[in-house]
Amino acid sequence: MKQRFIHICVLILSIFIQLNNTKVVRAAEMNFSVKAALPKNQINHNIGYFDLRMKPEQIQTIQVILENSTNEEVVVEVYPNVATTSSIGNVDYSEANSEYDDSLAYPFSELVTTENEVNIQPHSSYTLDVTIQMPEESFDGMILGGLYFIEKDTDAENSEESVKATQVENRFSYTIGVKLTETDVQVTPELLLNKVYPSQVNYRNVVNVHLQNPTATVIENLEIEAAVYSKNGNKLLYQMNKGKITMAPNSNFDYGISLEKQRFKSGVYRLEMTAVSGEQQWEWTELFTIEKEEAEFFNSEAVELEESALKIWLWISVCLVGGIVIIFVITKKKRGDMSS
Repeated sequence: MKQRFIHICVLILSIFIQLNNTKVVRAAEMNFSVKAALPKNQINHNIGYFDLRMKPEQIQTIQVILENSTNEEVVVEVYPNVATTSSIGNVDYSEANSEYDDSLAYPFSELVTTENEVNIQPHSSYTLDVTIQMPEESFDGMILGGLYFIEKDTDAENSEESVKATQVENRFSYTIGVKLTETDVQVTPELLLNKVYPSQVNYRNVVNVHLQNPTATVIENLEIEAAVYSKNGNKLLYQMNKGKITMAPNSNFDYGISLEKQRFKSGVYRLEMTAVSGEQQWEWTELFTIEKEEAEFFNSEAVELEESALKIWLWISVCLVGGIVIIFVITKKKRGDMSS
């Protein structure tokens, strides 16, 4: 009986651990390729993306060659996207219909006209026309975007549920960047700190610092050092230092400071942050508040907190208590049967 009880507890604990560590992995097949056909007004012909010198109100059609080397037809979706800054600090062209930064005057996606979907026959190529219409007013700096190509999931049903269930990361994709300039004027980058607030990334507690690049230029090789203290304290609570960050023009992102498995505690805190890009340097000291309700909510949703080990021991305790009760009931019943 004891051995059976131990086996049951171990089985329950194993299932509990497995459910919390299950991962689903799917492989993407390389069914198509893309190549930019660089035009005469290409500034640098030694790169694989479009770097075009344009004029106000100019209309130009550029071309991309898509190739299918498989034995089956491939359907490719085409998205002209605005360049954004990802949560890990890279320029990203994959976010279709994303919210634009409020400093962006000319979204790339609104200047481009092209096909939404392309059918490429087996062992053949397709030349895609992409028409760009520049704004009426002249500008310094750059407009940065990307042509995002992703294989259509033709096996999925056309229901709303199936569309939501389709994971974009599991489909093979390509991006060709498009940089549009009109002058050689160098734009001085700016970096703004707009907000500091508690949040979560993948159910792990972080302090987010919302940073914005409101200028029409890329901020490259950005080095950020951030530290969090209590309002008037000198003891370091959390920190995050990261380099090689690239911010797209007229974009924003959240720089996350991990709590390293610690719980949020309500109170007033002080952020000290320094950011350096080349000769440019920015420094901030900002106070922010974590409300009691926020701390309780995020802590209840968080995983891998330092106290989370107590949950496992709680499960073991439940098993032990339940087993003892079962043994007691069975033993008492047997004694009753024997006495009768």
